[in-house]
Amino acid sequence: MKRLLFLLLMLNVFINQHVFALSDYIGWGCGGSDDLGGVLLCTTNCTDWFRQGVGQITSNGTAGICSTDGGKVWVVGEPENDYAAIYYSPNYGENWFRQGDETSLPNQTLQKACVIGEDVVWAVGTTGTVVRTVNGGETWEDVSVPGFPSNFQGVAAVDAQIAWVSGESDSTGYCGLFKTINSGTNWTRLVDAAITNVTHLLGLDAVDANHIWAIGTDQTILYSSDGGNSWTQKFSNTMKDGNEVFAVGTNQIFAACDAQVLWSKDNGNSWTNHTTWEYTLDVNTPDGGTNIWAIRGNYDGGQIYHSPDGGQNWTTQFITNIFKGLSNLTFSKKAAPTGTIVLVK
Repeated sequence: MKRLLFLLLMLNVFINQHVFALSDYIGWGCGGSDDLGGVLLCTTNCTDWFRQGVGQITSNGTAGICSTDGGKVWVVGEPENDYAAIYYSPNYGENWFRQGDETSLPNQTLQKACVIGEDVVWAVGTTGTVVRTVNGGETWEDVSVPGFPSNFQGVAAVDAQIAWVSGESDSTGYCGLFKTINSGTNWTRLVDAAITNVTHLLGLDAVDANHIWAIGTDQTILYSSDGGNSWTQKFSNTMKDGNEVFAVGTNQIFAACDAQVLWSKDNGNSWTNHTTWEYTLDVNTPDGGTNIWAIRGNYDGGQIYHSPDGGQNWTTQFITNIFKGLSNLTFSKKAAPTGTIVLVK
């Protein structure tokens, strides 16, 4: 009996100890277009990348991508047939379907997207555009910020009601940073001393309804712990711009900048960096900071970098002089195979 109890205890410890395996995930990178349509790259082993969606994603250019664990993926980009391009795959990118229509989506380019849960997706784009779905894209609604004339390039949300959007400056001279708490019916412009000299905020990420990160001009990285009412500057470097942030809990933050990847494990109090090529536009870590990917796009081509050890060492997994607009990354955890026995503690 004692031996049986010991074996059951060891089995319980083993089952509840999660070990990350690259084969557990599928990743995508997108950006730009060529004669075959919008560019979408995929990896099924987190090492080798290949083209996906040819003949199905016909947009003149992809720009943003988001996904859920289990294989739902959305890609957004330049408009087709006079309304914004949104493509959806329910099966890890095997098949793609265009969503929305000219009555629900504006004739604007969408630049970023984020998904909350399984079915809530927010996307932002040019001329103050914000669109949202709460049913996985069966229907979309235009909840754009009224009267804002500049482009949005950052979006973060925690549910179907609360979201933040950010982008370029307008006639006020500082960036547009807005929050909604009622599904985009009303937007409040966020103004704080820490952001009045920031001409654009290109990236946002929200840990929860209180803790938000933003990045933009001069690699300025900002942090709010009160839902965006006040902000603290956590990093700045006037030599380059910052493009996107990825938060892991309340302490770890990763940032993609024009010529480096930055990360902090103490809530932005200290930073480590890895030098990259110009225009590194996004960073992502599906396992909480051990395996890190970054993507870069420039006139001379695109690259995808990977670090398997928390940023200590980096290799180039993908490089091309053809796809020049690579800009966004996402990863999805594969569903457990049918018939898998899952024990719950």
